[in-house]
Amino acid sequence: MLKDDAIPLSDVEKERTLIKELDAFLLQLNVMLKEVRERKTRLDIIAPFDGSVVAKYAELGEYVSVGSPIVDIVSNGRIDVRIMVPEESLPLIDVGSELDLVVDSLGLELRGKVFSINVQGSVGSRTFPVRVQLDDQKGKLMPGMGVSVFVPVMRETTELLVPRDAVLTKPDGSTIWVLRPKKTQKKDGGEEQAQDAIVAVPVPVRILSHTRDAYAIACERKRDLDMVHPGVKVVVEGLERLIPGVTVRIDPNTAPLAPVPGMYRTGQQVVGGSE
Repeated sequence: MLKDDAIPLSDVEKERTLIKELDAFLLQLNVMLKEVRERKTRLDIIAPFDGSVVAKYAELGEYVSVGSPIVDIVSNGRIDVRIMVPEESLPLIDVGSELDLVVDSLGLELRGKVFSINVQGSVGSRTFPVRVQLDDQKGKLMPGMGVSVFVPVMRETTELLVPRDAVLTKPDGSTIWVLRPKKTQKKDGGEEQAQDAIVAVPVPVRILSHTRDAYAIACERKRDLDMVHPGVKVVVEGLERLIPGVTVRIDPNTAPLAPVPGMYRTGQQVVGGSE
């Protein structure tokens, strides 16, 4: 029809212009529709983890600006411990290191893994925030609980460990009591016979480091090095009442100790009457 000049060329150009405008308007509507659909999906805010809502900052239907907080959620299954580590111990801890800790209120002994070390520390206290990842023990651990964390104070060594109860600590130094065999002579029918005995010998020591259950020690005197070695027997009860060279007996009975009549609970003899 255009070929036969049935429609003026100006009308054809107007129609083409109108089609282009409608295409542009349709494209604009599609963009607006996509934006509306995106906003609709954002109306449903889904937490990235399971947990419990502990604080709410917005109500249903309320307008909030982008980036405004809506709720605080405490996750289930995992809980983080935040501790402040002194700068001297910070080089001894790495991300992935495992630390022993005790939940004070529950008396639980747990082990957690370090997953974050903040490089921004406190200038005043010279400490740095460290986060330790824990399992919440089926909801037993809750935010705000106090914990005691055992942080290393020195590199791992091969020093000798003794039980904590084996070290007698006084202001003038620390001591352990080592059990050593001693040959004695016993008269039997007028004849002397050799008899084995065990004596307690004090050894001054220096405490190098400690764990929950043991001390790492070193001898203060070189002449004691031969007595203190792996496998040596040491006294763990009644250290305050020992005197050098006293003969002792190893009691194989593992039952708890109890006071006997005429003695204090500590085992000391009552003088001048009963308690």
